[in-house]
Amino acid sequence: MGELDLESLADAGRWPVVFDEMTTIIFDTVANTLPNLDPRSTRTCAVNVVARIATEYGGASFYIPKNDAITRALRNLEIWAEHDGTTDGAHGIRAIAKRYRMSEQSIWMILRHQRQLNHNNTVV
Repeated sequence: MGELDLESLADAGRWPVVFDEMTTIIFDTVANTLPNLDPRSTRTCAVNVVARIATEYGGASFYIPKNDAITRALRNLEIWAEHDGTTDGAHGIRAIAKRYRMSEQSIWMILRHQRQLNHNNTVV
């Protein structure tokens, strides 16, 4: 994918600015995560990610929650992936609750919710 000329899109509304901001955020994230990747490849990656998002969600309006909601959702996914189906043991409910400084009841609730989400995503 080649360079996008944002100047030529000036009268297209606000989306070129948002596209550029998203590209910059992704560029910075990729550059920090993969510091050995050359800047040109990093930019290409960032532009491709934004283009993919546009392809998948173009024209849709959706809400992006604030960072604390995202952080909780990611934590819940980690708990779901970490849990081995037991109560005791290194990856059981008790150990996870202790590791995340949460009650066992909260861990059970998170796992129940994640199970429902996972079930809903696999039902055709």
